[in-house]
Amino acid sequence: MITFDLLETAFGAFSMERWNDHPRPLGLYEMDKQGHKAVVALLLARQTGLDDLPGLARGLVFEFLKRAVLTDLKPPVYYRLTQTGGDRMARWVLDKWRDHLEAVSPKLMHLFEIHLTRGPREDMQRVLEGANSVATAWELSLIEPLARGIYGFDRTKREVMDRLEAHRDLPLVREFLFKLAGARSHPLCNFVDLVAQLRFQKRWTRVQRIPNTSVLGHMFFVGFLSFLMSAMCGLNTNRWGWNFFGGLMHDLPEALTRDVISPLKREMGLQDLLQELESQMMEREVYPLLEDHAPLIRFLVESPFSLKAFHQGRPVLDLSVRREAEMELMSSPVVDGPLVDLSDKYSAFLEARFSIHYGVSSRVLREAAEAIRSNCQIKAYNGIEMRGLFQVFDQI
Repeated sequence: MITFDLLETAFGAFSMERWNDHPRPLGLYEMDKQGHKAVVALLLARQTGLDDLPGLARGLVFEFLKRAVLTDLKPPVYYRLTQTGGDRMARWVLDKWRDHLEAVSPKLMHLFEIHLTRGPREDMQRVLEGANSVATAWELSLIEPLARGIYGFDRTKREVMDRLEAHRDLPLVREFLFKLAGARSHPLCNFVDLVAQLRFQKRWTRVQRIPNTSVLGHMFFVGFLSFLMSAMCGLNTNRWGWNFFGGLMHDLPEALTRDVISPLKREMGLQDLLQELESQMMEREVYPLLEDHAPLIRFLVESPFSLKAFHQGRPVLDLSVRREAEMELMSSPVVDGPLVDLSDKYSAFLEARFSIHYGVSSRVLREAAEAIRSNCQIKAYNGIEMRGLFQVFDQI
C-alpha cells in the first residue's frame, strides 16, 4: 500500500521552490524541474544507446525520492554533501523511506537501497547528470535577466555552466550549449523548450487551491504514481519503468492545446474531436522536432490509457482486444494504459484532497474528490484493489 506520509512528502515537491535566493520572473518548483529532467533524460538515453529505459525510470524516481526529503539544500551544498558524506546521507535517506517503500513493495525498497548504496551504472549516471544539468541551466537562463549583476549570481552561473560543460560529450547537451552561446537552436532543443513551457500552464485554473500545480509537474507526478502503483500491483520491473514513461508523456499534447478540463470535454462531447486535433498538431508541430526519436514518443503519447506495446519500432495499440495468438507482443515494451489512467485520476484526487487538507476548500474541490473516489476506489488492477489508496485520507 502507498502510505499517506509517502504521498504527502512526494506531493510537497509541488511547493518546493527553486532558486529562492535569486529574483525570479515566476515561481520555479521542484516537481516541474523533475518532469523536465525526465524528458531530457529519455532523449539522452536514446541518443547514447542506453538500452535500459526501465532502469533509467527507476533512477529518475529514486533520485526524486532522495531530493524530496533533502528539501531546501542549495545545490552547491547538496553536491558537497554527496561527495564528502555520501554514505551517511544515503543511510539517512534510506531510513526516511524504508517503511514507506516496504509498504508498497519489498522489491521496490531493495532496488532503492541498491541505487543509493551502489549507484547506477556509469552510462546511466552520465545520462541522469546530463539531464539534470540541462534542466537546471534552462531555469538559469530564465532568471538571468533579473538576477544578472546581483551578488552571488555570477558564481551560481559559473557552477551551473561548469556542470553542463562536463557533459558536453552528450549530443543534446552539446546542442544546448551551442544554443546558449547564441547559435541556431537544434530541433531537439526546441522540443526541450516546448516541454519546459508546460510549467507555465496551471491546472484547475478557475479553482483556488494550494499548492497550484502545473501540467509539467502533473505529468511527472502521474509517472511517479504509475511507477509506484505498478510495484504495488506486482507487475514486473520493466513494466514499472514503461508505465513511468507512459505517465510522464500522457499530457504532452497540452503544450499545443492547453489544459481542457474533463467535465468540459464530457459535457460538450469534445473528447474525440480534441483527440483528433491533438494528433494532427503533434504530427505537424512536435514529432518533426524529434527526428529518429519520434516513433517512441508517439507510442508513449498516443492512446495513453490503452494497454499497448512498442514492437519492432512501431506502436501496437489496444492489446486488451487483440487475439490471444498475438499476445507474444507482451514481451515487447508495454505500457499499462489503464493503470496510467488510474494514476492520472488519483493525481487529480490528490490535488483536490491535499488542498482541502491544507485548508483551502470549495464545492468544486469537494465534488471532484468525491466523484473520483466513487469511480475509482471500486476498481482493481492485477488483482489489487484501489480502495486503499483513497482510504489513507480517512485516517488523518
